[in-house]
Amino acid sequence: MSTSLISAAHAQDGGYEVSNLPAAIAAIGTEQLDCYLDDAVPAFGFQKLDLADGATLYVVPCQNGDVNIESYLARLEPDSSVTLFSFAVEPGSGAETYPSAINPEVLKNGLVVQTSSFYGPDANCGVFDIHELNEDGTAYTLVERREKPECSGDYAPPQDYTVVWSAR
Repeated sequence: MSTSLISAAHAQDGGYEVSNLPAAIAAIGTEQLDCYLDDAVPAFGFQKLDLADGATLYVVPCQNGDVNIESYLARLEPDSSVTLFSFAVEPGSGAETYPSAINPEVLKNGLVVQTSSFYGPDANCGVFDIHELNEDGTAYTLVERREKPECSGDYAPPQDYTVVWSAR
């Protein structure tokens, strides 16, 4: 799969019903990842992006949480094949990956995913990661990490946290 195929996408709210998910996408959550889709999807809804090459990218919440919502990203091809994306979890480590992301935000037609993982319930500290789709289009590589380790009362948007690692 070439990343150049992901050029023009149209984001849509997929809905709040598990029954609105294609069976292959739902099966990833229930059979591979042990997700609680019957709780998470009605609470948070899922999103889908119609990609220029006819495929669809799904962002599906896996678990409930106060501020940290675990979701998985999967691509459904026109021939019904599915790719579950993985995410590098440590800077500079391509070997250690995880099949879900915390509070993902999909940007640039699926080429970039930003994640925010908060250390406390007030969302005033934590880690902000930027991932880019790798060359073969099967995983997201960590390219930048920002962190606010102190959970002070001062709120700052995660994008404004201090850069602690960057591959850029």
